[in-house]
Amino acid sequence: MSREARLQVAMMLTLFVVGVDSSLVNIILPKLQEVFSSSMSQITLLATVYVAILAALQLFFGRLADLFSSVRVFFLGVVLFFLGSLVCALSGTYAQLMVGRGLQGLGGAMLAASFGAVILQRFPKEKTGRIVGAAMTMMSVGSLVGPPLGGYLAQNISWHWAFAINLPLCVIACLLIWPSLESHESVLWRGRLDVPGAAISAFVFLAFPLGLHMTTGKGGHGLEGWALVGLAALGVWAFVVIERKAQEPLLQVGLFRNPALSLMAVIKILLFLLLNGVMLIFPFFITSQSGAEVGDAGWLMLCSALAMGLSTPWAGRMVDRIGTGRLLFRGALALSAVSLVAFALPPHPEFWMFAALLGGFGATVSVVLVSSSVAILRLAPVGQEGVFSALNSLMAPVGGALGLSLFSLLYGDGANRNHAFSGFRHSIVGIVVCALSIVFLAKANQTFQENDSA
Repeated sequence: MSREARLQVAMMLTLFVVGVDSSLVNIILPKLQEVFSSSMSQITLLATVYVAILAALQLFFGRLADLFSSVRVFFLGVVLFFLGSLVCALSGTYAQLMVGRGLQGLGGAMLAASFGAVILQRFPKEKTGRIVGAAMTMMSVGSLVGPPLGGYLAQNISWHWAFAINLPLCVIACLLIWPSLESHESVLWRGRLDVPGAAISAFVFLAFPLGLHMTTGKGGHGLEGWALVGLAALGVWAFVVIERKAQEPLLQVGLFRNPALSLMAVIKILLFLLLNGVMLIFPFFITSQSGAEVGDAGWLMLCSALAMGLSTPWAGRMVDRIGTGRLLFRGALALSAVSLVAFALPPHPEFWMFAALLGGFGATVSVVLVSSSVAILRLAPVGQEGVFSALNSLMAPVGGALGLSLFSLLYGDGANRNHAFSGFRHSIVGIVVCALSIVFLAKANQTFQENDSA
């Protein structure tokens, strides 16, 4: 097997592990709450801390991949994810588990920030869409496997094994990547690291999701949480000021004057906002309106992940064939159609209706996700592949944090059977608005591309 093939297999395997872990941990949170006698806010902090660290350090690690080596940053990410999983698997206290999740977040940030740079630097450009589609397929398959696997392990063996299963897969990935690591003599620093910019960006992306976590836990009225969100907003302003003056900035903010990059960034944030809304409100609505058990709702939710896993390879091939602009617009139109159908659901839908809608969301989201991701990566200037890889991945936790907060408030007391349908309809209005906004932005992007080529 060639080095290129080994590297690709290692990337797919690692992203599969990350997909499994992200969906598996959410399933075992109720078990962890019981084991550690923790409050809901404490136990959900295990998920929030992982997402916050994942977001906070992506720009830093993306720049590090450009200055040092994208493959080495990816390799170190696998090592850290292995160590974090090991600490979690051996944890006997809540504090130890939190440390392990923090290490997993560090490793995940390195992986997310560098994998796009590895694709751009180590593989032919004409295969970018295909490889990005394959990577997202593996993450989708991991997300598909995670919930039933995590539920089985936590219920029948031990929750520790939910983290231990990551270990052998990470070891195999490291062995596959090892031949692709450059020799020590060939790896040189190619510039200076913007430490002030890295510190401020880390604060912004830590403060933002943690602040939203605090406000959501208090029904949107937590003053401390909103204060933290406000400080994050001030941090964005300070980051822009510092980056404009830096000789070698962490992120060249002037790049966002490019309409294509700005449009793609907003589209991806809206997409993950919408996706997290769907993943949040449907389980509540399914259990309240159809009398289904939580386990049945979990299996129904897999329809979305399965559809994403099946459609992402096709979307990757289509990007390489017809381009990002046309596929993005068509995917956005299909996504808005599915959203409008969801709004027309009756108060007590049949199970097949839920399955069809969730599958429709999964398939159309994957088309928009692949085309927008490839569009961002292809905009990367030479020497900034890591930063653009980080930007591409950064939209997920930003949009995800916004989505969880916004749709928690829209749904309100939707878990109450008397108000579930009203909360669901309010939430679907938000999803429709997001989908139609993506259509508008995708059309603007397509028009911009056509004018630019002319």
